[in-house]
Amino acid sequence: MIYNCWDNSWLEGPEMKKSRNSHCSVGAGLYLYVLGGSTDEGIISHVERLALSDSQWESTSPMVQPVERADAVNVGTRIYVVCGLDENGDVYDGVQRLDMETDIWDVISFSPLPRYDLCVTALNGALYTIGGAAFRFDMETDEWTQIDEESLTRKFFMGCSTVNGQIYLLGQRKGTSAIPNTVLFDPYTETCQVVDNNLPCPLPIHGCVSVQKFDVWTSGTQDPGSGSNYSKYFRACKA
Repeated sequence: MIYNCWDNSWLEGPEMKKSRNSHCSVGAGLYLYVLGGSTDEGIISHVERLALSDSQWESTSPMVQPVERADAVNVGTRIYVVCGLDENGDVYDGVQRLDMETDIWDVISFSPLPRYDLCVTALNGALYTIGGAAFRFDMETDEWTQIDEESLTRKFFMGCSTVNGQIYLLGQRKGTSAIPNTVLFDPYTETCQVVDNNLPCPLPIHGCVSVQKFDVWTSGTQDPGSGSNYSKYFRACKA
């Protein structure tokens, strides 16, 4: 489904070529990319994208490694997919990168603490991965640095996003439940603070996205009621 925040309305969007769950998605330029995930046949490397002005999805080059429960972020003309679970159910430690101009994938690095269900965001030429511990990956030097912040150690969150040079972490996960908190991380001072504005509806599985100039799409996941896979998407425009 597509949500238009200008007139507070919903409409049905185009269905994907391949229905899936436990995938990751990211807005990049004027496209929404959907990457990997799981189908009834298993974990897939399939990638497809939707132009915001188009009415149908198109398939693009598959990832190097099929993964589910990974996270993705867009930086310039590249998309980074970090870790996840592979087709054997093992944690994959690679950072896969897509050059959107050439439609070519490669593996550029390996996480020092591979996890699935990570939170990943980007800021000032670096990737930040949060889940169990926090790390900064410098995309220029290919170096990983652990962030020594107690509030991020052995903590898992349901979503994160970069806004105005700071990183917001939403909803700390504890088992199958969630704490409705919002943690603000300042990467310049490497300190955290808990923001007073709690999530109105904490859920154990969800994602988050910051909305800027263009419409931004975020994906659903498996329907907890029916167990079926969503292949519809949500759009939010600048408030």
